[in-house]
Amino acid sequence: MGLIVLTLFSFFIRLIGADQSFWLDEASSIYLAKLPISALFLAAQGDFHPPLFYTLLHFWLSALRSLNLGGEWLIRLPFIFIGTLTVPLFYLFLKELNIKEKLSFLRLPISLPLISSILLAINPFHIYYSQELRMYSLN
Repeated sequence: MGLIVLTLFSFFIRLIGADQSFWLDEASSIYLAKLPISALFLAAQGDFHPPLFYTLLHFWLSALRSLNLGGEWLIRLPFIFIGTLTVPLFYLFLKELNIKEKLSFLRLPISLPLISSILLAINPFHIYYSQELRMYSLN
């Protein structure tokens, strides 16, 4: 239950600044993603980033166009989801490592994987790069 609440909190905190205007590099991502798929892969050859991000963005923009929806936050939404999903995945990864360390010196019954996931959820850099319309959330 706590992991679900933490994931929802992570999602909402990443939505707070998601409607800001696009930066130049984000606008170039949109420009590449609006190209037809064949031209997209040709244009992505000159870019040093893998084409998966541009392909996902291409299909997301097509879906938004067909639904007649738009807005900065809505264009950023799938990558905010991906950035948000790293919080519970990080918790599950640390739990899989079987770290049984409790924070007994603080007299708290919180495990190290949970406190690490909380710190990731509120990390300002992680929040910022989850909101950025670039491939950072896929890294």
